[in-house]
Amino acid sequence: MSPKTKTDHVNAFWHHISNNRNQILMDSPMKIDITQIIREAHRIYHEHQAPPIFHGLNNTLIEATVSISNQNLSWEKPPPGTIKINVDGATGNNSIAAGIIARNEEGMVLACRTFFDGCWTGKDAPIEAEANAFLKGLELAAHYPNTPSIIEGDSKMIVTYITDDRLLFPWRIRSIILDSRQLLRSNPLSSVRFVPRTKNKAAHCLARQAINCKTSNYWILSSPCCISEVLASDDLISVI
Repeated sequence: MSPKTKTDHVNAFWHHISNNRNQILMDSPMKIDITQIIREAHRIYHEHQAPPIFHGLNNTLIEATVSISNQNLSWEKPPPGTIKINVDGATGNNSIAAGIIARNEEGMVLACRTFFDGCWTGKDAPIEAEANAFLKGLELAAHYPNTPSIIEGDSKMIVTYITDDRLLFPWRIRSIILDSRQLLRSNPLSSVRFVPRTKNKAAHCLARQAINCKTSNYWILSSPCCISEVLASDDLISVI
């Protein structure tokens, strides 16, 4: 468990204690069930971590949409005649970045891009970085208007923000989400979907490269050496 996850669990625990403090103090004597308190804190934590969902939607459909397949946890080649664009965001000291990579059904790299903003200020940097990554991916897909394209990223939250216009989202990323929705509507051959990090390694490496090098770059029909091993691994596993 990461330090952040531990902190979130502790915060959820104290939140539940706080909500029930009057009962604990005023209704003495009473039997305090610590096991129940821990279970409730665990439930609050997972509700906090879950992506925002419109309550009118069918829960079974939502779970099926965002479920992670245990059968294949590596990058998969797109169907014939389709481009797959993987995107990911990253954060640094007062900076956000994005990595974008487009490949065809043979695993051939069509384009790569790194985006870096070193003058970023505010809060919720990870959310804005991921939102920017999807926007850049949709912008890249617009360069192939006659070819079906799949934009994949490992942020369930941003995927739901883009694909369901009934959801409310943070004001800070409003323009990014609205632009992403417009690009998606204007290109009916494009789609956006969630994948786990294990299927998004190339984009993740590009985003980290942007943070480390503090630069934005663009490659056509080529890729930087920082993702060579990932590409080779993705290609090998996809063939298997």
